[in-house]
Amino acid sequence: MTPALAVTASGRFNLAEIDATFQSPLVLPSPSNPFADANGNIQARPGDRLPGIPMHQLKAGADYHIWPNWTVGGALTYFSDQFLRGDESNQNPTLPGYVVMSLHTSYKVTEKF
Repeated sequence: MTPALAVTASGRFNLAEIDATFQSPLVLPSPSNPFADANGNIQARPGDRLPGIPMHQLKAGADYHIWPNWTVGGALTYFSDQFLRGDESNQNPTLPGYVVMSLHTSYKVTEKF
């Protein structure tokens, strides 16, 4: 006997703002940074954003339960622009914001498997 088709859905949404900044002045080695001084150092100032951490993240997703044992879904994650590692002084152009999309499915064969 084929199970009855009963589509149900669930969703999720998450928005985060991360204000990760330096709170005190700091001299750091960054010899590949074009703004480094003659010794290969850069100066991070209070308020400079930590590199590699986007200020805004948005995550949204949905799952569809097609049959009691089968679920399909997807997720979308947006990351705003961020400074690259090695640019603690925030002088170089940022990595532009980007979106990651993922799809997934699962099937429960039995209660224990």
